[in-house]
Amino acid sequence: MVNHKKIQRLWREEGLRVPVRRRRKRRGVSTVDAPAATAANMGWAVGFQFDADEQGRAIKIASIVDEHTRECLGGLVQRSITGDALTTHLEALVAQRGVPAVLRCDNGPELISQAMANWAGEKIGIHYIPPPGATAT
Repeated sequence: MVNHKKIQRLWREEGLRVPVRRRRKRRGVSTVDAPAATAANMGWAVGFQFDADEQGRAIKIASIVDEHTRECLGGLVQRSITGDALTTHLEALVAQRGVPAVLRCDNGPELISQAMANWAGEKIGIHYIPPPGATAT
């Protein structure tokens, strides 16, 4: 029985290069151009930060900020944040603050998920920030 790890070890021993398959990054498709935030609640920015606890386990932090007032509207701190968890939190913020004109976010998997697209639907425009080195679409 021969598995892929044995093949890779044999290749390395012979001085051959093991081919590395790189996954292609998915990119979200913006539904609107981002307007300049000239009033409160016109545009919200959603972003993620990462940290680790004292045992070295990852912690993910989602921040939602009003672009005009720079006020932090809400956030999630969890080990794993899914698109469904994020949309549930955004729905609570919309119920409290009203509907923003546009959400500005990067191309993270939670933000380009089908759950996010279904939630935003026709009521909220989404503007994706292009990844570094990519041209804006």
